[in-house]
Amino acid sequence: MVLTFAQSPESAEVLRDHQTGWFGEVGYKDLMQVANEPTGTTFKFEEMYKCEPSQKHFGFKSWDGRLPSPTKPTDTPPRC
Repeated sequence: MVLTFAQSPESAEVLRDHQTGWFGEVGYKDLMQVANEPTGTTFKFEEMYKCEPSQKHFGFKSWDGRLPSPTKPTDTPPRC
């Protein structure tokens, strides 16, 4: 099986909490604003998606590995 870059472990580096990462201060704030705005909620990422925030890359093995990320049964999940 041939993997695309988005399926490779290297692609998960953008899912870290560094300055330009999705889980960095700016990326996380923007991500949660967009996800919560349509429903008027204030959920955190880990409240909406099955993930492991204490693990590297929130437990995702690759960029594509984060999707589809089964949602937790909290409320209607945001549409991606």
